[in-house]
Amino acid sequence: PGARLVPDVRARSEQHMPVWLGEDHRVVLVAQQGTDEEEDARLVGYAMGVVTRWPPVLRSQRVGDIAELHVLPDLRGHGIGQRLAHRLTQLLVGRDVQTLRATVPAGQPDAVARLEAEGYRPLYVVMKRPLAIGGG
Repeated sequence: PGARLVPDVRARSEQHMPVWLGEDHRVVLVAQQGTDEEEDARLVGYAMGVVTRWPPVLRSQRVGDIAELHVLPDLRGHGIGQRLAHRLTQLLVGRDVQTLRATVPAGQPDAVARLEAEGYRPLYVVMKRPLAIGGG
């Protein structure tokens, strides 16, 4: 079965947004179609980056993670994601990180290509095994 959004996801996200925007270690970008003055202007994509210390116990280096990057499906392939990834990469580098990382869902070769164009290379392969409810 596919994933679905919970009914109050928008309200939950709106509650968290002011917190996210106020955190110094987080960078949030949005892509908009149209201008603020236009009635039909709409949000078409966003990207979020986080600056952390890695590894967690030793905290030896500052790492910039592209935590989320999303473009509306009907607008993919127009360079919006590429521009978001490029700008977010620039902003994370400006935060004095030593390493950049990005998590990309399996089966999204366009997302991988977009990040490879920014100089990212594979680091880990994370595997998952769904379990039946109850752990079987």
